[in-house]
Amino acid sequence: MQTPLELVSRDFKLPRGLRGTIERRVAKLEALAPRLTSCHVAVDRPHGRGRTGMLYQVRLDLRLPGKEFSVTRRSGETPLDAVQGAFDAAERRLRTSKGRRATAWRPREEPLHGRVTEVYPTAGYGFLESVDGKRIYFDERSVLHDGFGRLEPGVVVRYAEEDGAEGPQASTVEV
Repeated sequence: MQTPLELVSRDFKLPRGLRGTIERRVAKLEALAPRLTSCHVAVDRPHGRGRTGMLYQVRLDLRLPGKEFSVTRRSGETPLDAVQGAFDAAERRLRTSKGRRATAWRPREEPLHGRVTEVYPTAGYGFLESVDGKRIYFDERSVLHDGFGRLEPGVVVRYAEEDGAEGPQASTVEV
């Protein structure tokens, strides 16, 4: 994190082991979201007994580049229960956020490069050789921009490869 952990307890002193637990849970959040820039944790003690009993409240404010969110949990009759509930909720939120981002920002695959080795214009197909020496079939329909007529041995092309019925074939070929 760019900013050190900010930990605040209101109206009570944190129990001895709770600070270490919070630091371990923050480290776990950082493992889930390596770009986490700051984390602010506030633990509040209840002021009295209402209908819900004495429940501790924990608020987590998390920041990532271009995004920030808060998680507030009022649960547990001990501060440890409330802290664990809040961090569990934050982890769930980071996982779902991370999953959405992963599908939205999937990197595009770079096209492969090869050299045309054989062309059979009357039959409408040919072969190219990949950089690693693999022989790849292509046909007239896979060549983009009506470029099949311009192909001859030695021309460098970009292509996308797929498995064909009789071995590797180019699904698209671009001069």
